Formats: sequence, structure tokens, C-alpha cells
Amino acid sequence: MRGIQIKRVEKKIKERIEKIETIRVLEVSVLAQKDVGDLTRFMQDAKVLEDIIAQNIELRGKYLDLQAKVTFMADKIAAEKWKRILKLSKEVINESES
Repeated sequence: MRGIQIKRVEKKIKERIEKIETIRVLEVSVLAQKDVGDLTRFMQDAKVLEDIIAQNIELRGKYLDLQAKVTFMADKIAAEKWKRILKLSKEVINESES
């Protein structure tokens, strides 16, 4: 009779150990899923940042192009004004000499 009780206790201990091991496996699985979820969110955030950086680079390029065009136009306008000033100066000099 004592042997039967020992076997029952051993069986219950084994069952509890199996339950604990199952719970641990489930805990590890849940933690792994959480880590995968975190990693996925991190990768999505990284992609969003990458897209923003690419847009900023594109906008920077457009800004530099626009800035170059504005500078070119300003230089062209300034050159035309200087030509006009020189032409008027020559006319004034010619009129004063005559």
C-alpha cells in the first residue's frame, strides 16, 4: 500500500513538473513573440525614417536647384542693370563732351 502511495505521489510530481515546463515554454514563446513584434515595429519605424530622410534629400536637392536658378537670375538682372548704367554713363559723357 505504501508503494502505491509513493507511485501516486511520483506521478503527481511528474505531472506538475510537466505543467511547469509547459508553462515555461509558453512564457518563452510569448516573450519571443513580443520581441518579434518589437522588432517588426522597429523595422517599420526605421522604414518610415528612411522615407523621411529620402524626401528630405530630394527636397534639399530641389532647394539647391531653385537657389542656383535664383542666383543665376539675380546675376543676370544685375548684369543687365550694370550694362544699362554703363550705357547711360557713356551717353552722359558723350553729351558733356559735345
